Amino acid sequence: MDRIRWDGDARYEKIITDISDERLFEHVKRIADFKREAGSEGERAALAYIKGVLEDYGIETKLLEFDSYIGLPETGELTFPSSAEGPVSGRPPAFSPQTPEEGLEADVVYAGRGRAEELAHAGVKDKIALVDGLASPHLARAVEDYGALGLVCISGEQIHDMIMTSIWGTPTPETAWRIPRCHALTIVKTDGDRIKEWLRQGPLRARMNVRSFVGWKKIPILLADVKGRAEPDRYVILSGHIDSWHYGATDNGTANAAMIEIARALNLHKEGMRRGLRLAFWSGHSHGRYSGSAWYADTFWEELYRNCVGLVTMDIVGCKGSTNYTEFPRLALTKACGARAVREITGQEGQGVPFGRAGDQSFFGIGIPSLFGVMSRPALEQSELAASLKILLGHAGFPWWWHTVHDTIDKVDLEVMKKDTQVAALAICYFCRNSILPLDCVEAAQEILDLLTDLEQKAGTVSFLADTVAKARDLTRSAEDFSDLILNKALEDDTQIEYVNTILINLGRILIPVVQTAIGPFDHDLALPIKRLQSLQSVLDLATMDQEKDAARFLSTRLIRERNRVEHALMRAKDLLNTAARRVLEF
Repeated sequence: MDRIRWDGDARYEKIITDISDERLFEHVKRIADFKREAGSEGERAALAYIKGVLEDYGIETKLLEFDSYIGLPETGELTFPSSAEGPVSGRPPAFSPQTPEEGLEADVVYAGRGRAEELAHAGVKDKIALVDGLASPHLARAVEDYGALGLVCISGEQIHDMIMTSIWGTPTPETAWRIPRCHALTIVKTDGDRIKEWLRQGPLRARMNVRSFVGWKKIPILLADVKGRAEPDRYVILSGHIDSWHYGATDNGTANAAMIEIARALNLHKEGMRRGLRLAFWSGHSHGRYSGSAWYADTFWEELYRNCVGLVTMDIVGCKGSTNYTEFPRLALTKACGARAVREITGQEGQGVPFGRAGDQSFFGIGIPSLFGVMSRPALEQSELAASLKILLGHAGFPWWWHTVHDTIDKVDLEVMKKDTQVAALAICYFCRNSILPLDCVEAAQEILDLLTDLEQKAGTVSFLADTVAKARDLTRSAEDFSDLILNKALEDDTQIEYVNTILINLGRILIPVVQTAIGPFDHDLALPIKRLQSLQSVLDLATMDQEKDAARFLSTRLIRERNRVEHALMRAKDLLNTAARRVLEF
C-alpha cells in the first residue's frame, strides 16, 4: 500500500482524453523523416519541427548548444589476405577508433561471449577477438585488458548499433583513459558463422578496416516550459532523447511525439497546474553516452537542486507487440506514482523495477526523483538479441528492430503509443497538479532498511552494519509518522502544502544519491552496472577474505568511511522528518 495523499484522478480525465492519436502519429511521421545522429542536420531539422509545433501551441521554448565528445560510426569491413573468401561487411560501434588507412592486420581467434576465462583461453593478445553478442563497454574493456588489437561482435540476425565507451557523458581527466582504444566492428550472424567455420579449418588472418568519427561536435538541447501557478519556481522534467540510430521511429521518435502531445494537453489546462512542466529533448544519448543530460545536470546543478521536483523519462514507446506495463523503471520514492499511473490507464498491476545505469538518468547525484524510461515492453522472446540483452542489461525487453536500420514508422503501434503517452501524462499530472508531491517517503526508507538488512545477513560475522540497520529502522519509523500526519492532517493552505512538498523534495536530495550513486552528488558514475547502496557492497568481499591480511584491513577502512556516508544521510533524513512532523502538528 502506498502512503501518498492523492487528490483523485477525476480532475485529470480531461487531460488524458485530450491525448490525440492523430496528432501523435503526425508528429512521429514528421520526426522519423530525418536521420538524427547527434550534431547532424537531420537532428536539427527534427528539433526545428518540434520547436515550431510547441511555439504554435503557445509554449515557450529555448534551444541550447554545447560541445560534446561523441562517437559516430561510419563503415567497416573484414578482408582475408591469405584466403579466397570474400570480404565481410559490418558497422563499428560508436567510439570505436578508426583504423589506419591500410587497416589492421592480425590473426582471428574465437572467444565465445568474451568472458574473462574465454578471452584467456583463446589467447587474444595481439589478435582480433571474435565474440558472440552485442558490443558493450564491459566487453571493450575486457578485450583491451587481455591485449586484443581488434574486436568483432556477432550481434545476431541484424546489426544492432551500440556504444563502446563506459564514460558517462563527456570524459574528465579521471576517466579519459577509458576512451576505447580497441578497433571494433559488428557483423551479422551468418557472417559470424562463416568465420567460425573458416577458423575450424585452421588459422585465419584478417585485415580490419574501420571508418568512424570520435571527437568534438556541437550538439543541441531543446527545452520548453509550461509554467505552474501555486509553486511557480518548481517543475517536473519530461525528457527524451532526440538523437537516434538511423530513422529511429520507436527509439526515440514516438517518445518525442508523445512529449509534444503531453505538453499540448497540459498547456490547455494549465490553470490547474501547481508546478510547471519542462520538456527536455536531449542530444548525445545514442552517440555521447548521455552527454546531453549529463551536461545539463552539470551546468544547471544548483538550479535543478532547488527547483526540480521530478524527472519522467520516455524512451522506446509505442512499439508493436509491447503489452507489458509492469516492469517500468522507478525509484522507491516514485514506485507508487508509477504503479498508480499504469493501473489507472492499463489496468495492469505492477511494482516496476529499480533503475539500472542507463537511459539519461544523469540526475541521481542531485537527488531528483525519477520515473519511467521504457514504458511498455514486448513479450520475451528466445533470440540472440534477447540473450545478449539479458547479459548486458539484465532484461531482454526490447523489440528485434532496436538500434537497427529497421526502426521505421511501420513498427509503430498507434494504440500502444497512445496508451504509453497516457501513462506518462497521468504521472506528469501527479507531479504537476497533485497538491502533495507523489513521493512515498515510507517506501524510500523501507528500501534502505531492506538493502542494509540483506547485506548484514549475507556478510555474516564480518558485518559491522548492525548500528546502520538500527538507524535505518529509526528512519522508517519517522517516515511512517510523517506520512500518517500528511494523510490525516487537513492541509488546504498553500503555504502548508508547499512546506510539506519541500520536506519530500529535501528527503530525496538526501537519500537518492546515497542509494543510487557510488561517486556522490557532483560527478557521474560510469555507464556500467551499479547496485543500490553500491558503496557498501564490498562488505560481501570482506566476508570472503582473511581478516588478518592487509587487504582485508584496507577494505575495512574504506567500508567504515562508506558506512559513515550512509549513516550520516540516514540521520539527516530522520532529523528532517522529525522536525517536519512537529511543524505539521502545529498547522
